[in-house]
Amino acid sequence: MAVKRFNLLSLRDTGCKQPVPPVKYRSDSKCVIPAQAGTQFFPSALGSRPRLREPRTLRGNDQIRFFITCLPHLIFHDQSLRVSMTKSLRVLSFESRKGDEMRSLIERSGGAATIAPAMKEVTLGMTAEIQTFHDRLREGSLDLLIFLTGVGTEALATAIETEHSRDELLELMQRCRIVVRGPKPFAILRNWNVRVDARAAEPNTWHEVVQSVLEVVAAESSTAGQDQGDASEQPLSGCRIAVQEYGQPASELYSELEKLGAEILPVPIYKWALPDDTSPVEASIEATIQGEFDVVLFTTAQHMVHVLEIADRMGRKDEWLAAARRCLIASIGPTASERIVECGLPVDFQPEHPHMGHLVRGSLEVAPGLLESCRAR
Repeated sequence: MAVKRFNLLSLRDTGCKQPVPPVKYRSDSKCVIPAQAGTQFFPSALGSRPRLREPRTLRGNDQIRFFITCLPHLIFHDQSLRVSMTKSLRVLSFESRKGDEMRSLIERSGGAATIAPAMKEVTLGMTAEIQTFHDRLREGSLDLLIFLTGVGTEALATAIETEHSRDELLELMQRCRIVVRGPKPFAILRNWNVRVDARAAEPNTWHEVVQSVLEVVAAESSTAGQDQGDASEQPLSGCRIAVQEYGQPASELYSELEKLGAEILPVPIYKWALPDDTSPVEASIEATIQGEFDVVLFTTAQHMVHVLEIADRMGRKDEWLAAARRCLIASIGPTASERIVECGLPVDFQPEHPHMGHLVRGSLEVAPGLLESCRAR
């Protein structure tokens, strides 16, 4: 557990000017607790303004209740901690599909949430590309399937189900090797009782997907006792791979797989578009320029693209970038971080695990210590 030590200077507005003992700040719980037993002060009544009285040792819940009561009256050497304890961090998120969950996470972590959905997913239905995918499954002319998102996996089955049996689809899929990018498509396929041969490791970028494909193909070749030949240069030579796309073509993934010798069949399922109502994003852009946010969260690279598109349409792109640069910028993972940096913003925090909960809790934990430097940019 990370523990930071701070010294309290005095109790403010109590008439007491004496120094008081050091305290520990536990960053995991956001609680301040006494560093030593036998602390020399205690509030006369919880919920009222604290006063000094006879020495008393505080234990357990008494310690926690005391410091919660005293926090508004304490002056810290570390001013960033004082800020974090006296007002909520103002957090902006552009999350769309899980906006309610994001708001709840921010508020439970002590932040004041603003949710401005910056994207919508438009399913394409039963397209020619999806029909080709189904036909090739029937023909047996696909060797490996890659599922990149849970939403896309569900949408693919739903589209095919309009013209074909889902049971038949799942049976045909089982004839191929299957690689998933992360936990969401894995959970869906497992729920359908479909075998998954490999799940890409975190942070679930195209690099990890390629590695998983290589491992699956190598294992299959080894089991079959096949001679790899010049496998060092093109280990995927002749491997026919269908890729469930999400939002836009996975160009880097396709390029790397083709370089390794694979034949790629892209299967677009849905596309990303601006939300029907862009006024929440427009309002958040103006609020950012006015300095009304401390933390800006990005849960997908496409949010950055859409926010800049809307800001440009408003004639406020440069102003928004300058203002956002003075906030703490938090990104859910490497793909989003790359796009954010490409667009001209720094990334101040990226969680070890690419999940919303880790993003929110981690960014709000580090923000008090980083905001001063962020404001100076």
